[in-house]
Amino acid sequence: MTAGELLAIIRADYLDDVVGSENWSDTQLLREIGRAQQQACYRQDLRHLIDSFQIMLIEGQRGYELDPVVLRLDDVSFAGVPLIFTTRAAMDQCCYGWRNYEPGIPKRFYVMGRTLYMDREPSINEDGLMLDIQHWRLPLILPEELAKDDDLEWINDPEQLAHWVAFRAFMRRDEDTQDKEKAAEHPALFNASFGAEVPAQARSELLAQPDTIGVKPLRNRPVLAEEW
Repeated sequence: MTAGELLAIIRADYLDDVVGSENWSDTQLLREIGRAQQQACYRQDLRHLIDSFQIMLIEGQRGYELDPVVLRLDDVSFAGVPLIFTTRAAMDQCCYGWRNYEPGIPKRFYVMGRTLYMDREPSINEDGLMLDIQHWRLPLILPEELAKDDDLEWINDPEQLAHWVAFRAFMRRDEDTQDKEKAAEHPALFNASFGAEVPAQARSELLAQPDTIGVKPLRNRPVLAEEW
């Protein structure tokens, strides 16, 4: 499904009977469709759009910045051998003197902020070789750049993305289009499809500690429209 096809569904099935809905331009609705895809990727432990990329090692460089689209790491390998995930604190506890290891083949990795670090610096022998990384990510097209002809990356029941867009439309600060009662219906429907929102701090922890942090959002109370 393209973004334009979903846009047509949203106008016909969600906004057709809303006075003033024509004030929402295609550009605005496309941007919200893009945000809906991002929100879908943020939920359910950030495990949706899976992809892979490579990082070229540089002699003497221990840390490598991760692209903003990376949400959660799944596997980091060198020469076909998976690196062991760890933390800097764990390395300090179990591997005395690791900061001064001789350069060479990495065995472990950890993440701080949005930078991936290895337990040792690459030597001249590893210079120019690649780390292979499998990860979950955000959609590649930014919400403000989404066009009608672009294919949606979220292909698992994409019509459910409409609930995010409808919520945003009904909550618009405009007396002709704002309808808090209708808006309140859509967060629960969106959450039913994609799970509760994962807060930014939890997303950061999931990137830094992919094997040890679980997300357990509260599900025992209604989600208020004002909380979105």
